[in-house]
Amino acid sequence: MISFQKLSTGYFKRSQPLVVSSGITASAERGELVALIGLNGTGKSTLLRTLAALQPAMGGEIWLDDKKLRGYTSEVLSRTIAFVSSSRARSPAVKVSEMVELGRYPYTNWLGSLTPNDKILVMEALDRVHALHLADHPLDQISDGEFQRVHIARALCQDTPVILLDEPTAFLDVINRYEIIVLLRDLCRLKNKTILFSTHDWSAALQLADRIWYLHAGTLREGAPEDILMTGQLDAHFEGKDFYVNPETGQIRFAQHDAYHVALDQTALSNSWFIKAMKRAGITHNPDAKLSVSFIGNQWNLSFGETHSRYQSILELISGIRKIHAQFLP
Repeated sequence: MISFQKLSTGYFKRSQPLVVSSGITASAERGELVALIGLNGTGKSTLLRTLAALQPAMGGEIWLDDKKLRGYTSEVLSRTIAFVSSSRARSPAVKVSEMVELGRYPYTNWLGSLTPNDKILVMEALDRVHALHLADHPLDQISDGEFQRVHIARALCQDTPVILLDEPTAFLDVINRYEIIVLLRDLCRLKNKTILFSTHDWSAALQLADRIWYLHAGTLREGAPEDILMTGQLDAHFEGKDFYVNPETGQIRFAQHDAYHVALDQTALSNSWFIKAMKRAGITHNPDAKLSVSFIGNQWNLSFGETHSRYQSILELISGIRKIHAQFLP
């Protein structure tokens, strides 16, 4: 659906060209959710704006459905690509439904009048992003997550086969962030759209996207998330750090440092949530440790010599282990 070969992107500063990425090649097909990842300053927004024809390419060619991007008229292009920026500017004078209506203007007459069918499409788009109840709300009276949904509804209303989104999950809480990405994934599946979004949430991108475009040092590498993980293309960013990308899940994991040793009985060892908490707290199993833990009758039992303590939660147990270590096992 969309591809480019030997593309160079950048911008002009004081009439001087500044190239950000040079000679990059990638593609995206219909029905694919593509995540564009990379560190700050690598040119993600510049690439998206170039693909949307909002700024010129510095070299190379961009193709849409086997036709060069520069061969499209602005009218046809507006019916082919929808672009959702990262802007958070809102006008109190504009209602949510009026914002979404902007997506229909590539199809209106010279007066810009909306037909009854256009109005129906506006409401359908709002309904699809679960924002129909916001139709009459002013833009400055909705949350960041709701505002992002409205932007996506406007892009849906534009009814283009390609949607480009610049940081659609920026500034959102964790629930809204994942709801937006899942929504984009479902739109690809149900509407057979090509959706490309930039994100700093590598973990979500590696778990949900069909294809990854990874920008780094002016180059672009592409592949399935598994290709990126198997070849270790992200590993260099995590050298010398206490966190890394789990190659099996794509999730960010944190290195564990042993601080305390505790002898665990079989009931404790078989509790996966307890073991996870122990690893995070730096507590490791050592059958010869002076501290021992068992789980009996929905209580955690901590033994140290002749002293026995019982706890109702893992949080209290960890606190007890730390206190004993601090007092008796420095």
